Amino acid sequence: MMFIIVSIPLYIVAFILYAIRGFRGPTVFDSTISIDALCYDVSAFMVILSVYFRSYLLLGAGILLALWAYILDVVIARYYDRLTRIGDSGGD
Repeated sequence: MMFIIVSIPLYIVAFILYAIRGFRGPTVFDSTISIDALCYDVSAFMVILSVYFRSYLLLGAGILLALWAYILDVVIARYYDRLTRIGDSGGD
């Protein structure tokens, strides 16, 4: 019980900081990393809450959120890889 009480304010502060970096990030990569970290932290928080409330629905949702964040990284990486390949061709 004490772990939940201590972890909730820490997660809220982390969520706020990640959101600020996501909106104000100087590059797309900074925003991607902050949104990625936010998704993983929300996923971990959902797993902690699922243990506390003994609810398996939150556990499944946390795992799906973590997988979604991973897929987001792969999609963004592929997009920027294609973008750099087009830019490096030099119009040939």
